[in-house]
Amino acid sequence: MEGDFDPGPLTGSGEAEERLTKASESGQEIDALRERISALSAAILRISASLDVTTVLQETVGSARALTGARYGFIVTIDETG
Repeated sequence: MEGDFDPGPLTGSGEAEERLTKASESGQEIDALRERISALSAAILRISASLDVTTVLQETVGSARALTGARYGFIVTIDETG
């Protein structure tokens, strides 16, 4: 649970700084994950808001690019002949 970080017994200032740094890094990781989950949820809502295939595919590629940081994105379709 947030805010329940227990540093345990501290034997020196170096150890205390290390534990605080780890706690801070963990909080930053959690914040980053929350942002990604929020972006993914928004993408799902945008994609499911349309029944138009072209719009759905464009939203899917655009969202995937944004979430992965990719410069380009595309979908390849293959017909019965390969």
